Amino acid sequence: VGNAYVEPTSNDVAMYELYYQHGLVSKLVHDQWVDAGCTSAEGYPQNVTKCWDIEFFMYVEAGYEINPYALSYPICVAEDERFTSRGITSLHSPQARTLMRKKFSQLKESNILKDASYDPCAEDYLSNYLNRPDVQEAIHATVGAEWDVCSDPVWYQWDLASFYEKQMKYYIELLQGDYDLNMLVFSGDDDSVCATTGTQFWIYDLGVEVKPDHWWDIWHVDGQTAGYFAQFELDAISTTSNSSFVFATVHHAGHEVPAYKPKEAFDLWERFLTQNWDVSSAAEVHGDAKDEVLAKDARVEDEEEMMLVA
Repeated sequence: VGNAYVEPTSNDVAMYELYYQHGLVSKLVHDQWVDAGCTSAEGYPQNVTKCWDIEFFMYVEAGYEINPYALSYPICVAEDERFTSRGITSLHSPQARTLMRKKFSQLKESNILKDASYDPCAEDYLSNYLNRPDVQEAIHATVGAEWDVCSDPVWYQWDLASFYEKQMKYYIELLQGDYDLNMLVFSGDDDSVCATTGTQFWIYDLGVEVKPDHWWDIWHVDGQTAGYFAQFELDAISTTSNSSFVFATVHHAGHEVPAYKPKEAFDLWERFLTQNWDVSSAAEVHGDAKDEVLAKDARVEDEEEMMLVA
């Protein structure tokens, strides 16, 4: 599962924290958001309307030319005369447009390009291709049907109660069951909509412990840091299952990881199929440091237990 939407509150918090960390919004607005209790699981539900108002303002403050699904990447403006000639200045991606319409009902239709054909370039080419009658006929789709990256008819059948339902229970069921599954959750760390920090919020609360010697392995492709692996120990919760569970980050990748980092995505896919999570050179370089961190954590826990006994 890539850039998973699992725990709504932490997901929302992580999105706007990443906006702030990327320098896209001012400290003044960020401080109002924090002071309103919007960063805590307890405060957010109690102040959800105020939090949404501030988050909407942060989104607008960052500007429509920022793609929330890949904060550091440029948007496609190769044919921006299509919009300026029609008096349109907003450049939402189709995913961003649909997301904002669900969450922020006050977002004016004139600002979300409801009837515009704007996509980041690759998606624009794909949409045009899949809407060709000969292509639809070749793939046995309904000829004449309009294909879009984010389908409004599907989206609007997704009610808000379901939208904000936590999904961790399904992961726990798969982890605890004897399904013999190899499971990988990966996260492009430039995506704010399903941010890596939000994923880390829930993934360590599934009742499984990370392996002491593989809790944050550096992964390389072509000598560059491609991301990090965390491998989880499942033996403690099921002695009969042959399942595996790995969390991986993909550095500088957006929401659709292969679109932004194809080589790293292919390497990750190969590793998943072969279950080869060996990062040898990185493990050798950083092994001693990791052992020292774990040893220090153990010493701290021992000292805390001694203080409690005393």
